[in-house]
Amino acid sequence: MNKKRLILVAAIALIITLIFTDTYMGRYVRWFLPDVYDLNKFPYEKVENGESKLKIPKKPSDLINEISFELNGNKNNLDELINNTRTNAFIILHNDTIIYENYTKDNTDTSLFKAYSATKSILSALIGIAIDEGKIKSIDEPVKNYVKGFKDTNAENLTIKQCLMETTGVEYNTSYLPWGGKPQTYYMPNIRRYTKKIVKVNIDNQNICDNSEHNVNILGMVLENATNQKIYDYLSDKIWKPAGMNYPATFSIDSKKNKYAYVTHGLNATAKDFLIFGKMFLDNGFINGNQIISQKWIMESTSFENGVKTQDYYKNYNSLWWIMRSSDYSAFGHFGQRIYISPRSNTVIVRFGEKSGGVSWEFEIFPKIIEELNKNGT
Repeated sequence: MNKKRLILVAAIALIITLIFTDTYMGRYVRWFLPDVYDLNKFPYEKVENGESKLKIPKKPSDLINEISFELNGNKNNLDELINNTRTNAFIILHNDTIIYENYTKDNTDTSLFKAYSATKSILSALIGIAIDEGKIKSIDEPVKNYVKGFKDTNAENLTIKQCLMETTGVEYNTSYLPWGGKPQTYYMPNIRRYTKKIVKVNIDNQNICDNSEHNVNILGMVLENATNQKIYDYLSDKIWKPAGMNYPATFSIDSKKNKYAYVTHGLNATAKDFLIFGKMFLDNGFINGNQIISQKWIMESTSFENGVKTQDYYKNYNSLWWIMRSSDYSAFGHFGQRIYISPRSNTVIVRFGEKSGGVSWEFEIFPKIIEELNKNGT
């Protein structure tokens, strides 16, 4: 075999090896761009629910489908809007009753939906619980009290609060090329090692909300070490079981060997269980007969005034939540995944879909629903 052919065979063998092995490049080549069905690709661990399941009363409201929404110059009622925006699940809870529930494309109330970055807000809740329990003393503590071994030792001096507010100054390459931060934090099979190695702190940028996935992975490691539990087990014990979730969830993990929960994107649950999570926040941490999270943490972590200013006048960032000037707040996920909580109208809205659908859910659709509910005094 001549040299050129040998090189070609070796190159083909290398490519095949990369594609069919569970490595970062193997995943990148096989899966490339994310989609909402990635929950079926990653290894995962179960988030078990308990025997006591919360049953929410349901009474459909005629008002909801009387509301008109504009999409591409056409008027749509809510059913039509959902069908035209690649929405898979949409639920409205108002005054402790489900007044609207709709699933499309063979999805049902038992289907699991990938939360994407809405997972971060659930991580924030777990941090709050760990503080309530005294396992984390304060958000003002440095990361090094729980996690060490960063290549850039400046990372160890970051505070938990800086990570929650995403004002760490940690550099983050948002490219989706193979060397970019986006695919690496999404596909790496050893997130702990990768994060400790890659994190680099730019102290001059610590007043800017940078939305770096590294901040969230640092928090995940803090929580693991503070509680001495895997995140999916802690989530099961502290929220999924006592809150009365109806079904087990799954948490995508980096690999079967390392079992680090992808806290940046990896929680998969039913739409109704995400709704129960939102209701828990709406009710100041009390649900299913249990005080799951302290009211103090909920008030502090969802306050607009305490949040970090963003480029959007109407939206601040606080403890991995997006806070609206109206006092409504939301867990945001890629492709328009939303858990939207409106204390001013005693409402929670959950939306999951394949794409964002060409509308602004938090600035157009949800506020219009809230406005109509308040106007009609229902």
